[in-house]
This record gives sequence, structure tokens and C-alpha cells, in this order.
Amino acid sequence: RENKRYLGYIILLGLLSIMFLFHRYIFLYADDFYYSRDAVSAMNNIPQYALKELKSNGRVWIHLLLQLQLIDKIKYFRLVNPFAITFGAYLIARVSLGEKIKGNNKFIGATLITSLFFLIIPVQISEDSIYYAACSLNYLYPSCVVLLYGYLMIKEYERMENDYKVNFFVVILALLSGASSQQAGMIAIGFTIMTTIYFI
Repeated sequence: RENKRYLGYIILLGLLSIMFLFHRYIFLYADDFYYSRDAVSAMNNIPQYALKELKSNGRVWIHLLLQLQLIDKIKYFRLVNPFAITFGAYLIARVSLGEKIKGNNKFIGATLITSLFFLIIPVQISEDSIYYAACSLNYLYPSCVVLLYGYLMIKEYERMENDYKVNFFVVILALLSGASSQQAGMIAIGFTIMTTIYFI
């Protein structure tokens, strides 16, 4: 029974290991060449680069993170992205349960399903969404941030009392969600409005 308690995490560790193997065969692709080429100069003048991104599409933190991961071609993306995918699988499993995971047998099934989900996505979709650095940073990462924001906001409302204090971590997640892709920003707005209405 004690081993079963950690089986969900062992499944996620398996997903992480498989993702590390997958990422050995991932190389610079399309826009990644452009971002990788300019990564060093962008990191040498962050204020100017941030202002440029702010004016062009507003995705400052996403593109800063992308440039950091591509500063040595694809090397750092291969290290970081498997963790992002595994965190996404954990987050989906965690949110789908909506309850404590300690000693919860459902967590084993949830992690198994979400891990398989990332492993069996057709390559025509996965190569352009989670294995291609520019798209992974623009879609996978914001999706994880906004999902975490929505989940933690619900938890905050559930524990709200008369002496409620602002959770600045949730506020930061809201700002990061809004300052990412348009889709994630709109989902964050939807979470905020609909969750507030629900609890009112």
C-alpha cells in the first residue's frame, strides 16, 4: 500500500524519462533558427528586447524564456521541455481530481491517462505544438500557467473567509496568463469572471 501511494509519481517519472529520450532527436526547426541566431544579442540587451516584444505582440516573458532556452542552440530546450511536459501531465491529473492526492488511488489512473495523452498525440500535432521550441513556449507553457491559475483561484475562493488576504502568487499567475498568448489571456479572463460569478 505504501508503494501504491507513490505510483502516480513513478508514472510521471516514467513520462519524464521517455521525454528525455524523445528530446535527444529534436533539433532547431523553422522559427527556432531565427530565435537561436539572435538569442545572445537579445540577452545582452534585455530592456531593448523586452520593449520590442512588448510592442510587437506583448509576449515578453514567453520570448525571454524562449531566447534563454535557445541561447546554446537546442541544448537547454532539450533539458527544460521534458519537465514542462511532465508538469503539464501532473497539472491536468491534479485538476481533474479536484481533491487531495495523498493516498488517492484515482491519482494513479489520472497520471497514467495524462501521461499516455502526451505520448500518443499524433506526430502531426505534437511536432508543431510541444516538440518545436517556438510553439511549445507559445502554447504549452501558457496553457500550464493559465491552468494552474484557474485551479489555484478556485482553491482560494474555497478557503475564503472574512479575514481573507490576497495571495500574490495567484495574482502573479494572472498577470503571466494575461501577458502570454491571446488564447491563454482570454481563458484567464474567462476563469476569473466565471469563477467569481459561480462563488457569488
